[in-house]
Amino acid sequence: MLTVPVPVETCEACRFDGAQYDRSDALGTVRALAPMWEQTVQGIDPEVLAQRPAPGVWSAVEYLSHSADVVANMGRLLHATLTIDDLELPDVPDPADPLPAPLADELARFAAHAQRLHGKAAAIPAKDGAWRPTPPPG
Repeated sequence: MLTVPVPVETCEACRFDGAQYDRSDALGTVRALAPMWEQTVQGIDPEVLAQRPAPGVWSAVEYLSHSADVVANMGRLLHATLTIDDLELPDVPDPADPLPAPLADELARFAAHAQRLHGKAAAIPAKDGAWRPTPPPG
């Protein structure tokens, strides 16, 4: 299998930095994400969570819907990287505004995607080269 160096994923909006995660961190975080979302929104009126706090700023439910999409896509990407040699990926476009379902449905969708991603990732043996970080290009 050919390993092509790719830049480490980062997100300025949520301060995500993929370089800070090893196998154990990644698995633990994916396992904890759904309960973290549930605890974060617990006791808050779903109508409040569905409202945007300012023009151009997503609501909490829109962020949850986007997060569910990201986790689902990470599962697809993990599957593809483990099964397709010489995988080439296009640039990822900026996300469009989500069209979320009701809060409870989005929580369930997020939890299902996170559980599936965790199961796929946890099934990779710890010594497998798939866990080896690729060095930055250059």
